[in-house]
This record gives sequence, C-alpha cells and structure tokens, in this order.
Amino acid sequence: SMRQRATVALSTTLLALCVFISSLTSAVDYHQSRCTNAADCTEEVPATLPRHPHQETMSNADKFIELANGEFPDGALPGQQEYEHPLVKRYATKEMSFVWSPAMKFTTWRKLWTALATAEQELGIEISDEQLEEMRSKLYDVDFEYAAEKEKEFRHDVMGHVHAYGKAAPSAMPII
Repeated sequence: SMRQRATVALSTTLLALCVFISSLTSAVDYHQSRCTNAADCTEEVPATLPRHPHQETMSNADKFIELANGEFPDGALPGQQEYEHPLVKRYATKEMSFVWSPAMKFTTWRKLWTALATAEQELGIEISDEQLEEMRSKLYDVDFEYAAEKEKEFRHDVMGHVHAYGKAAPSAMPII
C-alpha cells in the first residue's frame, strides 16, 4: 500500500542519514583519539577518515562527504540561485537568499537521494557503481521545466524532481 511504501522510504532515508552522521562521528572520534588535550590540539578534524595504505579507491562514505562538502559550481543553475520573496529582496543578503534558493533546495534533495542509494548499495541492494557515479555527475543538471511538467502530472513536487533527476541520470532512474 501507499502507506507501507512511504514508511519504507522514510526508514531508508533515516538510515542514509544515520550512515552519514555515523561517518562524521567516526571522523571526530578518530580526531579526538589523537588529541589528548583538546585545548592544545590545533590539528583540524579530517574531512574523511584515513585510508588503509592498500586501499586504492575512496569509500562510498568518503565520496558522499566530498560531494556534500563541495562548493556549488560557478554558473550552475543560473536564474535559480535566489529565493523569491518580497522580504528577501529587502532584507536578506545574497548568500542567505542562495541558501533558500531552488538551486540549493533541489541539489540538496539530489545529494540526499545519492546518499540513500549509496547506503542501500552498502547494505546489499543491487545498485551499480556506474549508477551512483551517474547520480553524482548529474547533481547540478536540473531541468526545472521538466520537473514542473511532472509535478503537474503527479501533483507532487518531490515526484516531479525524482523524474527530472531520472531523466538526467537514466541508468539510475530505477533506484532514485
């Protein structure tokens, strides 16, 4: 039923967030284990955990952290980087307007869906590395017109953007 699917989707999303938080907690715990006196420790918390010398590729958690902490690309999604509201035009800084913009909102959704797919792959669900890579490479390829069409069709904003992401990353559509 629809309720069961919603419950599964929510549970899976929470699991992805737990994996992300766990990776951050591990990085902080690792950092704290190396600093005996916090006041004297000037070493910064690493963005990712140290890799084993024989580990040649980044873990999925490292890939997600790199992606989530990455800068918003210059020139990506022009015309969508400001939140439209009368009070924003009067009182908000450019940076604050960007935080609430459609560009930030929908790329954050895509980052969450990528984290979710990554966590599902690590739990054994059949998701290929190619699908994950395609999702990562299409984070900023948002077709707002197509998303609006799909939103009208489904009468649901999230589903509109799920389908827009699937159009940008066709091999990943079945897992988004």
